[in-house]
Amino acid sequence: IQAGKLVPPPLGKARDGATCPTVRDFGVVDMDQSDNVTTTYLVTPHGQTAQANAATIAALQNSQVQVNASDNRLLAVALDGALGCTPWMAPDLADPGKKVPALPLDELQAAAFQAKPIALVPNLDPMVLVNNQRNLDKLNAYRVGVDQQVTNDLAQSNTPAYCSFLRMIGPSRMLLDSPFTAGQPSPDVAAANSLLTFLEQRFVTSYAANGLNCKQLINMPDPITVQKDGNGVAINGTINGVMNGSQTIHASPIPDCVVNGAVIKGCSGTTTINNVACTFVFDVAMHQVTISCPNGTAQNQ
Repeated sequence: IQAGKLVPPPLGKARDGATCPTVRDFGVVDMDQSDNVTTTYLVTPHGQTAQANAATIAALQNSQVQVNASDNRLLAVALDGALGCTPWMAPDLADPGKKVPALPLDELQAAAFQAKPIALVPNLDPMVLVNNQRNLDKLNAYRVGVDQQVTNDLAQSNTPAYCSFLRMIGPSRMLLDSPFTAGQPSPDVAAANSLLTFLEQRFVTSYAANGLNCKQLINMPDPITVQKDGNGVAINGTINGVMNGSQTIHASPIPDCVVNGAVIKGCSGTTTINNVACTFVFDVAMHQVTISCPNGTAQNQ
């Protein structure tokens, strides 16, 4: 990519009027981002597993289809499908003549085009802890595995900042997209009854004590609530106090912000104000821009 021999395709515009999301978008990530692949598998009655392709489907007709519900497949299949976005795809080496999305393609496209703030694996991601303690080596091993920038300092991957952006961006994008996700099937019917409720319960789990523990870290309540049936399946929810199905949002053009002559496309990104790096986030649902100018001292959490 750096040599210009491989060019990731642009993200494009979603049906909601915003830029199509990536796996490093705070509108998409959860407590352990990028830990699911896009591959479809077949599981035989005897417990054997095969990658699904034309040959294995024909040979293993009594098999059950298995997929990962979250992260990369959630984006490249479920969300992109609902929002009218197209993931980066490549020829399937296991199934000649077909093109498929893939985790490496998701990550490379996100690295090329995701605007700031960029979601990278935080240091309290349950997947990078050792004996429930932060661990720089494990954090970097995870990041390297999904082509993310490594860090030499745990403070540079602090989870309170991750939680703040997750809370600021995630619910608003989810609400904006709700007219497009409410009628889509759930990636995991044991967890939720629609794509929307799947996203809601996933956010709630990530925000809670057994996830990133955001409520305690940033002392802010969860803006999303979920209603579950007797089997623990999410069947309804609210986002920023708005009940599912009670609001229809029409896509509208997203403006650019200009700060001291510097143009911030889509009012989402970073610029320097009075020698301080400030982050701009445009909330499409609320039609407002949130500007965050921290004092430059990262919390060591």
